Order: sequence, then C-alpha cells, then structure tokens
Amino acid sequence: MVLCQKILGEFKKYAKKGRGKAFLIFKENQQLNFSKAVLDLCLHNYAYDPQCEGDRSEYALQFFRELNQEQKNAVVLSITELLERYKISDDWDCLHFFITAAKISKEGFSKVGNILLKRFEECDDYELLHSFASESIIELLGFEGLAKVAEKRGEAFLHDKEIAEDDYLFYSVHGLDGEQAKKMLAERAKSNEKIRAFLTRIEETTKEREAYQKQKESLESAFEQVKALIKKNTIVPRKLRKALSDDEVKYFAKKLLEQKNTKKENRLYSLF
Repeated sequence: MVLCQKILGEFKKYAKKGRGKAFLIFKENQQLNFSKAVLDLCLHNYAYDPQCEGDRSEYALQFFRELNQEQKNAVVLSITELLERYKISDDWDCLHFFITAAKISKEGFSKVGNILLKRFEECDDYELLHSFASESIIELLGFEGLAKVAEKRGEAFLHDKEIAEDDYLFYSVHGLDGEQAKKMLAERAKSNEKIRAFLTRIEETTKEREAYQKQKESLESAFEQVKALIKKNTIVPRKLRKALSDDEVKYFAKKLLEQKNTKKENRLYSLF
C-alpha cells in the first residue's frame, strides 16, 4: 500500500509538470488504478503559464486512452456529472476541462459531447461564451461547431455593437486553414443574419485595431517628430504638442532656456 501511494505520488508530481516521465511511470505500473489521477489531469491545467503553453488536453488524453474500459467508464461518469453543474468561468481550468471533454466525447463517449453542447446552447453570457465554449464546441463539431459559435456570438452583436471580435476562431478548425473556414462561413452567412453579424463585427474590430495601432505609433514617435520639426524650424502641429508627456515638455523647456537661435526659440515657445 505504501509503495502504491509512493508510485501514484511520483506520477502526480511529474504529470503536473507535464513531463514524459509520468507516462513511463504509468506504463510500468499498469497494475495500479490511475483513474483518479487521470481525472484530475482532465479537470486541471497545471501548466506554469497556460496562456503561453495552452491547454493540456492532449497530454491528459494520452493517459485516458491507456486506461482499461472499467477505469475509462469511471472517469467519464465523473466528467459527465461535473459537466452538468460545472461553474463556467473565465479561467484556464475551465477552458482545459471543456476542450478535454470534447476530445473524450470523440473517443466513443458521445454523452459527454451532448452535455457540452447543452451547456453551450444554454449559455447566454457573451463573455463566458468567448472564454470557455467556442474552442471546445469547434473541437467537438469541427466546421459545424464554428458555425454554431458564429451564430451564437453573432446574436450578441445584434444587440450590443460595442463587443469586440477577432478572427482567431477561423484557425481553430482541424483540417481547414483559416481562409477556407472564413470562406465557408461567409457562404453560410448569406442566409443567416447572425453569422453575418459575426463576420461584420470581425471586420469592424480589425479596422478599429488597425486605426488604434496607427494612432499609437504616431503618438509613440511624437517626441522624435517634434525634435525633428524644431531642428528644421518648422511649425509643430497641435496634435504632436498634445501627445508629449510631462517629461518631454520639460526636456523642451530646458532646451528653450539654452536656445540662442531666435527661430528655434519661437518654435519651442509654441509648445507651451
């Protein structure tokens, strides 16, 4: 018993780190029941930086596939019960759990997928749809999942024009590149107002971000632009003057006190 607990403890330690050694321990000790530890890996993303590493669904799935049928059934039973009442939230565990559930559904446990789809269809909170459901539904249903997501999120855009959207989901459909998925969705949008709203919002958000980036780049270079204009004895536009930080204004104030050239002096005065 003590040895079994030690082996399971070692497995959990390395599995939480996402190490290959956990799989070696698992394969070398098939007489032990790892189902609870595997369930834990399905529920939690133990990555140090999930945003960088992403979900660990495939890592958890490799252990699930190696369980015997009785153990798989036990894990699936727990997952279906948890899915029914799992609190949907904007965190990495939730995203990981739902994507893992979608993949387990495709391993021959369709009941898991049915519950996942039910939770998705019942959810009317856009922010939660954005954070948990989209990728898992696309994992579950492929392009049809993308169409469902576009329709659900497009409905939100019809009522709230302030919500932002981007095109990352186009690149989430296995077997399709982003442009293929976008074209197929555009075809579907011809007869679906909600999908059309989804695509329109992506276009609008892209334009808004590009405009913001141009403005940001302009503001970031305001200091150097002002320096160059004063050097040329050229008028400094009001937009650039307003973009200067307090420290940058102090820099030009100091230059004004040092300045002997009347024209440059006048340009510097115009900043204040």
